[in-house]
Amino acid sequence: MADALVLRHDTTWKFPRQLSGKWRVMTLEPGTCCYRAVSFFGRAFQEPPELVLVSSFPDGIQKARGAREIVLLPHVHETSSALTTDAEWDQLVDWTFPYENPPLVLARRADATASPNAQCAAIERLIPLAADAEGGNLQFEVVQTTQEAARACASPYGPQFCITNQHGADHYGLDVLRVLKHMTIWWMPFRHAPTEEEHV
Repeated sequence: MADALVLRHDTTWKFPRQLSGKWRVMTLEPGTCCYRAVSFFGRAFQEPPELVLVSSFPDGIQKARGAREIVLLPHVHETSSALTTDAEWDQLVDWTFPYENPPLVLARRADATASPNAQCAAIERLIPLAADAEGGNLQFEVVQTTQEAARACASPYGPQFCITNQHGADHYGLDVLRVLKHMTIWWMPFRHAPTEEEHV
């Protein structure tokens, strides 16, 4: 499924020019939509940037402190609007790009049994996508990434359900119950506002 999604992505998208020099890009772990987007974002650089794995977008914001350190945020995340209006941060507007997100899925641990108020691990902003599942009786446990949700669900004592993507379901041996909304996300690169000498 992932290969088909890559093929469907608009490969004609062009960045205005490539960023020169050595750059570092904060990214979530492999399997996340952020990691996939960063692989495409590599086209924006003359030489491959160093990837720095972070546990969450707020963690990435804390670690991206240099003028050549980028945190790549999805437009649907609340931190994107916060950084857009923050004078300490510079949005690289010309390098903002759309990227097709892998379909999200509602998945279940194979040995899970239906029960009232069953637990579901999910990123907070994705909860509405599955709020009606199990008759609307799910209780949500908030996590930072789709892969963290899958890991939690795969744990014998973790939540019975999760919102993840196909990679998470496959990697952690979860049963996919249904495919959720399919989205194209705009990815917004931010860095600390540079001095005049440091401008791109």
